[in-house]
Amino acid sequence: MTDSLFKTRVQQPLEQFVRLSPEQRASTIRAAVSDLNAFLDDGRPLDRRAAPERTRALATSLHAALESLSDDSPIARSGARAATLADRIVTEALLREECDRDQNVYMGALFTRRLTSAVPDLIFQPVSLAEASATLSWARVHGVPLVMRGAASTAMGGAVPNDAGLTLDLSRLDDVLIEPEHGVAVVGAGARLRVLHQRLAERGFALPAYPSNLGGTLAGWFMTGGIGLNAFRSGRALDLVRSADVVLLSGEHIRFHDDGRLDVPGEGAHRRTLSREESAAWFQARSLEPVTLAELAGSEGVFGLLTHLTVRIERRPEIAAFLLEFDSEIGAFEAARWVASQAGAGFGAPANLKAMSGEHLHHVRRVWADEDARAAARGSSQLTDGTRMPWRRLVGPEAVGAGGRTLATPGGDHEAGAGGGVLAAEPGRPPAGHAPSPEVRSGSVLFVDFFDLASARAVAASLGGMPGAPRLLVKESARFARERFRPQQTTRLGPGLVAAEIV
Repeated sequence: MTDSLFKTRVQQPLEQFVRLSPEQRASTIRAAVSDLNAFLDDGRPLDRRAAPERTRALATSLHAALESLSDDSPIARSGARAATLADRIVTEALLREECDRDQNVYMGALFTRRLTSAVPDLIFQPVSLAEASATLSWARVHGVPLVMRGAASTAMGGAVPNDAGLTLDLSRLDDVLIEPEHGVAVVGAGARLRVLHQRLAERGFALPAYPSNLGGTLAGWFMTGGIGLNAFRSGRALDLVRSADVVLLSGEHIRFHDDGRLDVPGEGAHRRTLSREESAAWFQARSLEPVTLAELAGSEGVFGLLTHLTVRIERRPEIAAFLLEFDSEIGAFEAARWVASQAGAGFGAPANLKAMSGEHLHHVRRVWADEDARAAARGSSQLTDGTRMPWRRLVGPEAVGAGGRTLATPGGDHEAGAGGGVLAAEPGRPPAGHAPSPEVRSGSVLFVDFFDLASARAVAASLGGMPGAPRLLVKESARFARERFRPQQTTRLGPGLVAAEIV
């Protein structure tokens, strides 16, 4: 390559890239890491790339193990697997160094370069279960430390190596197969939640429960415990999973079922299905402790590589939300206890029942005021209008009859402008009090929403009897619910994220 061509194709874009913030660099790499790797290496063979000797040796060895792999996946049958294999073995130092951090936390060079070896020697992006299985077998045979990396959207080093080795980047295992007739979706380990929500919404479906992180993966959420939105109604991620495909560190592919059965390798290409009791014996015969689907959830990958989840889906719901403000924590928790006790009797179970500090709501309002002052933030998008999100309609209290039960806020422009109000008193009961000014940070807040409007109407009709003397924040209710995928934005304004999901 000539000097002028090098400056045009490599040096100038690279200089622009390194000037980006770590978050911007990570976003760029996650979007096209393989293509960027091929561009920087300029098509050179693995053994001639500009990389440390150990990196080149490992890359060459892994390529040899995978090159002649018998793989019947669609991408292999199309011939694309062999054509992209070398490009998916990432050796470029700049790209490997990005793996020394999670999306949310960077510990600094002292931790990643001195106290640990957080930069992997090699990155590989499998495109099929066969490649993933062969890679785990290769790593075990050669004694190469291994870390699985999905979206790396958690904190504190969950996807960061301690001892270099191989980082298995799962971003290309991103297939999503929706089977409406069975009420399930089969989701690859690398599929981002944003894409999953959109694909499901296009078919009129949604996940019953999900995390607030659009950039993460369903598999990562499941493997880290999986408690998130709609947990009160739908439970944890474990409660959604019908089956999980896992590659053990030995390279064996097994499938866990939610009824305790286990699919294991049989003779040749055939597979066997074992009962719960037989499953335990199968593990023990391999000197392994028996593992169940429940133990897999929250294991963070220590048992093997999760490649696919089969999860329940349901029709996109209509959501009605209530945001209630209380003068005290006791009042908020009394109201929460009342809602929980009435669920299944006076009305259906709420999707979410969340208690928060008054400080939290204070910071949320500051964010909203800041956003409303920006012209660019006034328009809606597919993330705010619900077009491709896990609901087909999202409304506040006024749409289910609660708006008529409010009084004008005495002397408070903030609540009037924000859609707040005070619950009308029942006969013989004093008004629930004045709405606080936007600077008041004491007290507590209760958020509750429902996936069916009939239950929401029943709640609206009984709000006057709710303990704790709540103030119903009418228009803020829907906005708070609609922005459920951005709860961490308030951290830019300081602390205040004191909240609890009641499950």
